Amino acid sequence: MHTTTNDLLTNDVVIVGASLVGASAAIALHQLGLKVTIIDAKSAEINLAPLDSRVYALSNSNIAWLTSLNVWQRYDKSRTNPIEKMQIWSDGGRELVLDAFDANTLSLGVIVENNHLLTAMYQELDALGIERLIGKVTVVDYSAEAAVLQGDFDVELSQITAKLVLAADGAQSWIRQNAGIDVTTHDYQHQGVVANFSVTKPHCNIARQWFKGESILAFLPMPNDVVSIVWATDNQHATQLLALNALELADEVSSACAYTSGDLQLVTPAKAFPIHAQQADSLVAQRLVLIGDAAHTIHPLAGQGVNLGFRDVQALVGSWRAAPKHIDTGRTLQHYARSRQLDMLLMRSLTHGLQKLFASDSAMAKKVRNQGMDWLQQQNQLKKMLMRQM
Repeated sequence: MHTTTNDLLTNDVVIVGASLVGASAAIALHQLGLKVTIIDAKSAEINLAPLDSRVYALSNSNIAWLTSLNVWQRYDKSRTNPIEKMQIWSDGGRELVLDAFDANTLSLGVIVENNHLLTAMYQELDALGIERLIGKVTVVDYSAEAAVLQGDFDVELSQITAKLVLAADGAQSWIRQNAGIDVTTHDYQHQGVVANFSVTKPHCNIARQWFKGESILAFLPMPNDVVSIVWATDNQHATQLLALNALELADEVSSACAYTSGDLQLVTPAKAFPIHAQQADSLVAQRLVLIGDAAHTIHPLAGQGVNLGFRDVQALVGSWRAAPKHIDTGRTLQHYARSRQLDMLLMRSLTHGLQKLFASDSAMAKKVRNQGMDWLQQQNQLKKMLMRQM
């Protein structure tokens, strides 16, 4: 970690938030020759537990992008697992299979662990000499000339100035709230229960998902025949699941997946997070850009949250390259905002629409979703298009 004792730190960009999206943005913008400082409210120490309960399914395109940032090369490949096939079941027992082989690719994506990917990013940040400060921003003043940030940091520093501030400080972003940008939120009244289990039947690099009315259970394949589960379910059921002991929880999950994976043994304690969809009313303001969860959150059923955030960064880099001397102008920032609208709309509509379709217990909804899966299973070309998009 690099620190400074200057009374004033001047930058092209200050990024508030050092999770995956913020850290990747720092590296990508540094590659453009910009002076970047990243501020994190938490300690830079990362807990590299034997197995992280927070995992992501990275798209192949984002893996290629992380390679261009020299991050993927630093990731411990023994902590990755490819997704070669997806099996999806409706509540009517219909099955949809998406096979990477049919799309002429080796995998549909790769499962990675949050803390290990973040460690790889921090290694690259340090190798590049990018300034990282630990502390909390308490004041931000935006003007036509610059943004000025003040706060409590781990170094003696009176203020930080920048041409642009990136808010990457999560769904409850203080930077966004301080700028007066409102959000539109849909609370699903659900939680995502996550845990890792060892399995007695090899997962064969297959990701599985069961739509069970309002409940959605997903199995993600991990190394050494471990699966990471995400069980999106109503608040009451989530509370009940968290109250179970290890054996009871394994039995509950095994029953829900019809014992597809054999016997399950809990490897990491179950945790839960609230599920809601959120969209900032604006992605930009004077000398401010929102990225990642500060800009948007979606239902986790498609596993696209971090992929969407990485695409925010790529779009911002594209806008900067289009006008490298004018990124702080309203016109260029609006270019970034417009470039993200379609992708965000499609992901929001897809995840929200699927959740509502499968949550409905009306006879018509059941008929549509089950016949729809039967029809899609027969559409090989359409499935190839879906897999390429994934």
